[in-house]
Amino acid sequence: MSLSEQENERNRNSQCSSSSPTKTQISNAPTATLSVPSPTNEIINILLLGEIGVGKSTFINAFVNYLTFENLNKAEQGKPVVLIPASFLMTIGNNFDECIVKFSNSDSFNNEDFDHPGQSITQHCKSYVFHLNDTNKTKLRIIDTPGFGDKRGLHQDDANMQHILEYINELTHLNAICFLLKPNASQINSFFITCLTQLLDLLGSNARQNIVFCFTNARLTFYTPGDTAPLLKSMLQSFSFGDIPFIKQNTFCFDNKAFRYLVARKNGIEFNDQEHNEYENSWSKSVAESNHLLSFVCRKLKSHIIKDESQSIKQTQLQISRMIRPIQCSSSSSTKTQASNAPTATLSVPPPTNEIINILLLGESGVGKSTFINAFVNYLTFETLNKAEQGKPVVLIPVSFLMTVGNNFDECIVKFGNSDSFNNEDFDHPGQSVTQHCKSYVFHLNDTNKTKLRIIDTPGFGDTRGLRQDDANMQHILEYINELTHLNAVCFLLKPNASRINSFFIACLTQLLDLLGPNARQNIVFCFTNARSTFYTPGDTAPLLKSMLQSFSFGDIPFIKQNTFCFDNESFRYLVARQNSIEFNDQDYSEYENSWSKSVTESNHFLSFVCRELKSHVIKDESQSIKQTQLQISCMIRPMLETMRNIFQNLIAWKMDTSNGSIELNPIVLHRSAAVCYTCPRPIIKLGKFWIIKDFPHEIQNTCYSCACPSDQHIRIDYKLDYTYCERCPNTNQEEMKKSLDLLFRASAEFAYFLMNVARSSKDDSFLIHIVHMISRENDLCTGETRNEMNSKLVEKLMELMARYQQSIETLERNQEHSNLNDINVLIQTIYKNPMIQKQMDAIKQSRKIIMKQYECEFLNDSTNAKTS
Repeated sequence: MSLSEQENERNRNSQCSSSSPTKTQISNAPTATLSVPSPTNEIINILLLGEIGVGKSTFINAFVNYLTFENLNKAEQGKPVVLIPASFLMTIGNNFDECIVKFSNSDSFNNEDFDHPGQSITQHCKSYVFHLNDTNKTKLRIIDTPGFGDKRGLHQDDANMQHILEYINELTHLNAICFLLKPNASQINSFFITCLTQLLDLLGSNARQNIVFCFTNARLTFYTPGDTAPLLKSMLQSFSFGDIPFIKQNTFCFDNKAFRYLVARKNGIEFNDQEHNEYENSWSKSVAESNHLLSFVCRKLKSHIIKDESQSIKQTQLQISRMIRPIQCSSSSSTKTQASNAPTATLSVPPPTNEIINILLLGESGVGKSTFINAFVNYLTFETLNKAEQGKPVVLIPVSFLMTVGNNFDECIVKFGNSDSFNNEDFDHPGQSVTQHCKSYVFHLNDTNKTKLRIIDTPGFGDTRGLRQDDANMQHILEYINELTHLNAVCFLLKPNASRINSFFIACLTQLLDLLGPNARQNIVFCFTNARSTFYTPGDTAPLLKSMLQSFSFGDIPFIKQNTFCFDNESFRYLVARQNSIEFNDQDYSEYENSWSKSVTESNHFLSFVCRELKSHVIKDESQSIKQTQLQISCMIRPMLETMRNIFQNLIAWKMDTSNGSIELNPIVLHRSAAVCYTCPRPIIKLGKFWIIKDFPHEIQNTCYSCACPSDQHIRIDYKLDYTYCERCPNTNQEEMKKSLDLLFRASAEFAYFLMNVARSSKDDSFLIHIVHMISRENDLCTGETRNEMNSKLVEKLMELMARYQQSIETLERNQEHSNLNDINVLIQTIYKNPMIQKQMDAIKQSRKIIMKQYECEFLNDSTNAKTS
């Protein structure tokens, strides 16, 4: 097969999506000879999907060459078929010189963007049509798509997915949905399930049988899916649409390195005979697998009709979207989880049993929590500094610090480790917490019980952004650990010889024990870093800490030698400095060697104490603490108020709209930390006679990736709210709706009073703040083109709600009459039974579970020398 003609079609009316397939036609038949049993389907359609960087475009390039040239020798003598511009980096020669390889002219539609790492290289769906050499004149169309996991954020993934759905909705049928993956992956992108869900929403659940899995770069794993297999199996088993086959029959393994070799040879790059032989073998295996894939799709899979008599919800949604407004493009930055420079790492949330030792690490900003974790795992991995230097330092968290070297004390910035996968470490703002988000590190300890150790790194307190930031960080820490089943130790990290202890220390301790209960005092331990200067003692910090603990209202917190541990992490910094080629004299080395030995001993002492002496503290038992109730109410604020607004909408529609329709809330699980910006414009839709402002989540970590608006204009959300306009259920009862509204109103006032006056979590009224935002957004809809009587009536109802609410709060505060903790918890359970509340709460739980999983790395290290007994 040779490239004879390019036919390109594009819908000029949309910058982000196109219904007219852009395609490239390739004539002259490939080597493959196939008889296709269904002559009515003159085109075999294969949709190609995968994460950014997995190599979809390279796969297509390679695939057509495997079908064109049956061996590498013929491919070298001929001319490579490069359908999509190729650009990649190769290292060549004994010195591993870097060489950029480019081939083919620039893409006719600028469809391939190599200039923005982390963004999808493929910008637009594009079809490649091959003429197969069979009696039915069958053609094969492979549809290349933008990748998911785009650096610009969740909303860009959503926009790309919307574009893909619109594109394939214009086809008559699909023969195969091909997911492209890499073998031995440490994780599968969390958007994978979202992609699969939206596809089957459009196509129907029967399309499951048309899914196939292709693996690239599989020579590494002897042409098997490798470690990706159990991750993929686990993800597919959790899928709500039912079983999706992942078996040898629908799984195909390729090695596209042979195609890269071919392109490199055309760029004049030389290879030795051994390399040529390896690439030749790789080419032969991939040719065989290409024909195997083609035969399976053509002979074994029944084509899936996209547009039959039954219209799916997703097809209806796409139809409505076109009628309402054009698709809007958006861009932002996002990051992708990847294993850090450590022993083999896989993202995982281990089962909630006491097989896991959970240690919460807390401390002031700059005390060195992240460095402590890095050092700790190295002390458990290498029993001497000499072995550590001969090996490779385990850097779980990116390292950046200043060292003075040489006789002139020259300053040298030392950096080591890959950039953090979630921008979790911020070294650019001194005084602010370097760690931006709680993140867990799970180690496999080398003991007979197969025990795992989870250390939870946290944002530091004493942040230069002020008390408000400290409170926000603490709230985040409490929410994070409240998702755990137990804690074995709460470890406070301090420096010896401190002149003061941060005043937020007591506030942190108070809020922790509010959540965990006073019995958790026995699980508190104290660790001191940089203790070589004080001969491995707490130094002058000891009396300050004792005095502070004695003033604490919860009773005695032990601070004794048994629960106090002293380390010197300078030896780890030395180790990293050596990796940066910084030289030290023999005397320095001797001191660092001694420091390493002492810290190894103390690490095992610390581990033994936590594992053997401390009883795990159960976080969620039968008794509910005030702090746990506060966290639960905080989660319910948005679901309660959105439900109340929805009831108002449907009551108004009942009276004023004769169309017999109602609006239903559809919470969508988020896969990344997100917020809604109240400054940026958001999409507006019309359902029935109501205008509605939709959620437009901005991915947010340390900063917002979508806009530069002030942080106080961003409200964090745990789920995206979508809406469906449907026919009113015949048994819908206005009185029941009003009763629900009254119950939610009463609970809102009770909960708000509890938060402000019992839990004392904030001086601000969170319910009132959300009501004010809600009214403001509705007022925006009552001006200009969206002005209408229904939305105006909704504003009136919300204003009445706010007035009644404020009056109720004033009454509660004046009389100081409120429900006790038990009554509040009973009321929470009653509210939770509301189906609309339950759907939103379930979405919150799923989102938090997914995000928590993303912020947990499990490290398998066979050389750990940990001693727990």
